[in-house]
Amino acid sequence: MKEILQNNFEVAYKEFKEYETFLKNAAPKIKESREQFVQFSQENNDNTALLTERLFEDQVIPTYYQNDLLKLQNKVITVFETVKDVLEIPAEIKTEVEALIPPKQMYKITAGTAEEIDPEHNSKIKEEAKKYYQEMLEKMMK
Repeated sequence: MKEILQNNFEVAYKEFKEYETFLKNAAPKIKESREQFVQFSQENNDNTALLTERLFEDQVIPTYYQNDLLKLQNKVITVFETVKDVLEIPAEIKTEVEALIPPKQMYKITAGTAEEIDPEHNSKIKEEAKKYYQEMLEKMMK
């Protein structure tokens, strides 16, 4: 039984690490492509099919990548939570996986309405997101 649990954890961890490495390596190219989109769109403004394809590649596919990585992260966390008391997991890996576990739930749902649990914590995240989108819009407006 321990062997099966060990194998399940190793497979989940390996899948996550491979995808994480892939995404880290792909990130600079994705960022560069997004930054070049304004110029690309100006040069190809009469070709909506080409622009649509480029938007799909620049926006949708990276979102799929991020979603896939989150699914794999959740999988490795779930398997870890199941086996951590049964298996001896190397300290380095244990620390890494524990760092993946989100420290806080951001919202709770009460009577069908989302309520912030910790508005101060959430405001930091919101500011980072707003900054990112503001920079993106400023580049597009140039």
